[in-house]
Amino acid sequence: ATSAGHATLRVFGVVVRKRPCRTTPAVDVRSLYVHRLPPALDPEGLEGELGAALGDDLRVRVWRDGRLDFPDRARLRCRTHDLALLAWRRLSQSKFAPDLSWTSTPPPSEASGE
Repeated sequence: ATSAGHATLRVFGVVVRKRPCRTTPAVDVRSLYVHRLPPALDPEGLEGELGAALGDDLRVRVWRDGRLDFPDRARLRCRTHDLALLAWRRLSQSKFAPDLSWTSTPPPSEASGE
């Protein structure tokens, strides 16, 4: 278990047959997702709520393609992994915490009992 906590395995590391493996290096992960957004939340409202949770030094801009974007999910892309990690830490202290994910797959909901 301590092998999985190694710095090179942060974020997406696993242990397979007692050997640490990395599926994706942490430094390559620069996006995070917020799932289960209210359907009535428009882009401006989402910008405001995310901006309030992220603080004044991190800016957020929301845009939707329509064809490819799910209305109940937002992807936050950052310039570096360090900025993505900072955004994660701040959002994990907000109302968005239960719905944060490093992947496009939503985390299990508490209501589903998973």
